[in-house]
Amino acid sequence: VLEDNIKTYKQQVDDTSKRITSEQQKITTDAKNVGGVNTTSAFVTFKRRRTAEMVLKASITPSEEEYECSTPPPPSDVIWTDFQRNPNLVQLQHIVGYGLVALVFWVYMPLVVFTAAIVSLERLAKIIPAFAAIRDDPSMCAMWDGMMGSLMLQLIISFVPTFFVVIFSALFVLKAHAWLQHRIQQYYFYFLVVFVLLVTAVGSSLLNTLEELAEDPLSIFALLAATMPLATHFYLNYLPLQWVTHAQNSLRMVQLFKYKSFSLLFGPEEGKKKAEPE
Repeated sequence: VLEDNIKTYKQQVDDTSKRITSEQQKITTDAKNVGGVNTTSAFVTFKRRRTAEMVLKASITPSEEEYECSTPPPPSDVIWTDFQRNPNLVQLQHIVGYGLVALVFWVYMPLVVFTAAIVSLERLAKIIPAFAAIRDDPSMCAMWDGMMGSLMLQLIISFVPTFFVVIFSALFVLKAHAWLQHRIQQYYFYFLVVFVLLVTAVGSSLLNTLEELAEDPLSIFALLAATMPLATHFYLNYLPLQWVTHAQNSLRMVQLFKYKSFSLLFGPEEGKKKAEPE
């Protein structure tokens, strides 16, 4: 049995080597012509670090846009498909991508206000009789109204990184997964500053607030001084919810759900691969 396995694997190695050699020859032939396997991107390996640093800082051609040089990411982290994108469509995709990012910012606040209105205890008591008992209990009513607004804010915020991943992966040339994470962190930071730290100042209209700040940027301090003290209960409710969020992240419930779901469809090994990275 062992000899049969050795022969089988040896034959597979030989067949694979022949296919690799054939593909290498084909690529070498196609690379002699413009187009085909040729792309606008390439990796260059230098023997000396000094030469690589000089190339990065020097202007290779009079036009700075003709050649753009940068330090490449580790080979294991490279998004190879990004190097094959049509450069003529990249600018258009970037415009669409920035437009969708702006859309996430504009839609978020009305969505939170709309969702909070739906889960209002008064509204729910009119629709579902079981909530009428909670409405008549002052302590339960105060807890529901106090926590539900923060909970809706946290729930919708948790989906924002997913939206950014979809937008950046589909429409931006990132070239590395680490650079994707970095870009998400940048925009998510701005998002949290606007909709968590400044949420009381923004109110229900982000556009009006931005217009006021554009006319008088220093008014931000007076605006925060006037609005944030009135929202101390909001932040006191929001902070404990962060503990719940971190506890859920530590339990890795989403990864467990993904693993169980993919395992039923593809088997345990494939389910493990599809459940990671997080």
